[in-house]
Amino acid sequence: MLRIHKLFQTTILSICLMGFGGFSQSPTIPFGTNNSYAYGTMQTISSTADATAQAWYDYWKTNFTRVCNNTKTLAINDYNAQNAYSEGQGYGMLLAAYMGDKVLFDALLKGYIDGKNSRGVMHWTVNCSSVIAQNGATDGDLDAAMAILVANKQWPNSTSPFNYAQEATAVINAMETHMFTTCNGRIVQKPGDAFGGCDCTNPSYYATGYYRAFAKHLPAKAAFWNKAADDGLSLLLTARNSTTGLNPAWTDQSGSITSGGNCNVAVSGGGARTDYQFDAARTPWRIVVDYLWWGTPNAKMYCDKVTSFANGKGIANIVAGMKTDGTNNVSYKNSAFTGAFAIGAMSTSDQTLVNNFYNWWTSNSVTSGNVGTRLDDRPYFQNALRTMYILVASGNFWNPYAATNTVTLSDNEVFNKQVDAYPNPFEEDFTISLEGNFDCTLTTLAGVELENINSTNQIKLGKELPKGFYIVKVKQGELFKTFKMEKM
Repeated sequence: MLRIHKLFQTTILSICLMGFGGFSQSPTIPFGTNNSYAYGTMQTISSTADATAQAWYDYWKTNFTRVCNNTKTLAINDYNAQNAYSEGQGYGMLLAAYMGDKVLFDALLKGYIDGKNSRGVMHWTVNCSSVIAQNGATDGDLDAAMAILVANKQWPNSTSPFNYAQEATAVINAMETHMFTTCNGRIVQKPGDAFGGCDCTNPSYYATGYYRAFAKHLPAKAAFWNKAADDGLSLLLTARNSTTGLNPAWTDQSGSITSGGNCNVAVSGGGARTDYQFDAARTPWRIVVDYLWWGTPNAKMYCDKVTSFANGKGIANIVAGMKTDGTNNVSYKNSAFTGAFAIGAMSTSDQTLVNNFYNWWTSNSVTSGNVGTRLDDRPYFQNALRTMYILVASGNFWNPYAATNTVTLSDNEVFNKQVDAYPNPFEEDFTISLEGNFDCTLTTLAGVELENINSTNQIKLGKELPKGFYIVKVKQGELFKTFKMEKM
């Protein structure tokens, strides 16, 4: 009953915001256009990665958002919960921005802004009306700032209800002032605005690919942000285990793998501060983005090393907590760990390995029933992260400052130019056009097959479909391209 009530609230939120024009503005890069990355290797084993991403996003959105009022939503930290972490708010903003969900994005941004402290960063824990735990955690603000930059690309020149460019600038400048410090010439990221520094830092917060995007947004601050990125990678490479490449959750300015930093933090989930636990698990995601977006050599060096470890251990044997030498702390598994290794492998040129990692991960992620040896992705943390990771894996976690954002749904550019689906959106039906004989599969976003047809040159589809979104896969020989179609 509570979940039905939440869905009703979400519907009311959408209706209310549609009146202000938020829903009607289409994103510059709609979800499902599968932009390629400038560097790295994308999986080729699945043609339904977008459908998986959509299904996972829908599950997260239904279960881990709480509508506060008709302009404000929180990304909550448990099923039917009241509270939200800044970490989760940042995740939610990134997901909504990349999915082109402006209604939800603006409502989450409102929740983020309302949760800010006097330093201009979000308090760690809030509910709809009050602050539960004061002051910020840097990772949440980093993700929020990056999400606002993505929104600024999706809906450029937006001023209502928010000026995205100005909001991003405010958060980025607040982080520079309150969440970074300099230690012996090295820029070190503090874990929060009110604690940490030279003697305490969290390597999993180092989103070095984002820093380079911040430098693009604020050219006058480019020297700072580019140095912060390079210094962060240098610290991370020092902190990692020389054999496995795994980094501790917490350390200090020296990158000591054993100190755990002089950090008075509560540690739970998968190990101690010096272990590769729930904090540390996110590191491959954050660092592979630096490589996929910018081709940073040290980012590739980090990811290649941990990928070699994961391959040797076996992707099916990755558990949710290890010593940095790879020894298991626990026996259970989830996507926060396994999914991060799956996308971390994208730094390599090994197509078979990338495909195998992706396939095992996505085939074994579950949110109900008997988990057994599979991945328990019911809790908020791993559920949000698996959705983030699938956006990376499917090519939907694009760089807003890339020279181009071109559609590349197949390795064969000629094929991509030849096949077309139009009009999109459509009201009556749509046409698939491709010279020669081809196969066409029409599915729901959840992957339920509706039609599977062989045709030549041209075919019309969709006349009997209800309004909504659909996935169309067009295949000719070994080449394929997918389209996300909307019936209005």
